Amino acid sequence: MYNLLILDDEPAVVNSLAHNIDWEEQGIAHVFKATSAVQALELMREYRTDLVISDIRMPGMDGLDFTEAIRSLSPHTKVIIISGLDEFRLAQRAILLNVFRYMTKPVPYMELVQAVQEALTALESELEQHQLLENAGLAMDSARPILQERFLQQWIVRGGGKTAKGPTSLDPCGLEIREDDPCLLLLVRVDEWPREDTDPYQRLKLQKLVGEILFHGTPCIMFNDFERQLVVLVQQNSEAKLQAAKRYMEGMAELLLSTAKRSLGCTLSLFWSGRFFAAGTVHEEYIRLKERARFTLAWESGIIQGAAPEAGGWDEEEQSLFGYPGFEQWVERLDKTQALYHLRHWFDGDGGMKPARTYDMLLLLYNTVSASLIKASLKRKVPLQEWAKEETSIFYAMQIPATVSRLRAWALRVTELYMDYMLERSQHATSRLLAQAKQLINSGLLEDFTVQDIAMKLHVHPNYLSRLFTRETGITLTEYTVMLRMEKAKALLASPGWKVFQVAEEVGYVSVSHFNRTFKRHTGMNPKEYQTSLAVPEQ
Repeated sequence: MYNLLILDDEPAVVNSLAHNIDWEEQGIAHVFKATSAVQALELMREYRTDLVISDIRMPGMDGLDFTEAIRSLSPHTKVIIISGLDEFRLAQRAILLNVFRYMTKPVPYMELVQAVQEALTALESELEQHQLLENAGLAMDSARPILQERFLQQWIVRGGGKTAKGPTSLDPCGLEIREDDPCLLLLVRVDEWPREDTDPYQRLKLQKLVGEILFHGTPCIMFNDFERQLVVLVQQNSEAKLQAAKRYMEGMAELLLSTAKRSLGCTLSLFWSGRFFAAGTVHEEYIRLKERARFTLAWESGIIQGAAPEAGGWDEEEQSLFGYPGFEQWVERLDKTQALYHLRHWFDGDGGMKPARTYDMLLLLYNTVSASLIKASLKRKVPLQEWAKEETSIFYAMQIPATVSRLRAWALRVTELYMDYMLERSQHATSRLLAQAKQLINSGLLEDFTVQDIAMKLHVHPNYLSRLFTRETGITLTEYTVMLRMEKAKALLASPGWKVFQVAEEVGYVSVSHFNRTFKRHTGMNPKEYQTSLAVPEQ
């Protein structure tokens, strides 16, 4: 998101431009208003300004003089001049000042919005094509000498080395660090860097990006720690100046993340201290930042984190995710749809429900998934490696994946692996059980047996057998038995010489009347009628 400054000596014009256009829809987060060039410059010194819309005729400093004044203050800022005069001299000077667009009044809102969009596109393009990436290799020796980096690693990362007291330099390398002046520490962590091996200067380019975008015009010291994270130390001679630098850094952090992703293909996480401190305690501040980064999993969009987040769990609504039925119950029931549905909602959120963000909550998700799948697997007497295959090592390592996207992908992947394997295994067991039940029915067709008798022989509960048989075949066990008896009865009645009472007895019926009623219900006619319908008429 970008920041816009509107400058005009008429307040009504400023308010009209500020409120009659949906700036947020154009990608602009903050709109600052000024009615004089002096007021506008004060705002620009305090806040990052990406775009200026300015009138040209104003008392004191006009729009073009103002444009000339801001070039040294904020060189990346795009300027759109609106003039009531169509004078070649003014337009020519605007071109010399590199004004992005010179527009004459009246300017329709649609044309102004179009000009703003083009200015923001040009700003993005300039950031990508800027020389900070092209000359990184040549600037290596002057930007970060090896001696300075070793000293900083020893002093800030390891907490070693002696420091002088007072305003003199803290080290023999020429670094201007003063003992008592306030400092701010920033930690830049690279979470995803897919193209690192293709360019040996990738990290130098990143360092150049950080310095130019986050700290443009503000002196800072940058070096890589032993974990390949970029550490930035900013020091000013007053807290007011350091606060201004911090505000600028916060405003540009989102732009750094998007530029690094687009230009270098890397995803960043930014962590900075929530307070100012003296240089003598920089090692302790680094340790705090390092621990905070260690327990913050990366997100695909990157992380921007100032003061340490407050501790705490989910709200009551979110805690209900672990109620009954929860993930463990869906795993036990082999309900793949519900298990995956809840996993996605825990990670992604849904409607008013917030996704899991803190390290503790993500750790809870990891342990919930791991424990549920391992417990269910052992309960079914299936070895973990039998279904987890190459994912088994993550279970045995008991180590949470490094990024949220990897954790999410792993959780969904292992859940699907378990469900698919167990469902296929269950289907095989079901098919085998039904085949055994049908075989018992066929072999005992003449016997007066019950569902309980069959279930007992198969060592399962009668209710389970009944539900399973009905679900898989669409009919009950009793209906299946009657169907087999009637099919056999039809075959016997079609054979010469068979009487109805003989057929009834042959298919297991003691009562002929009961047989007649059942046969008619099944075929629509009684046994005698059925035999007659099959008789061949004499020629």
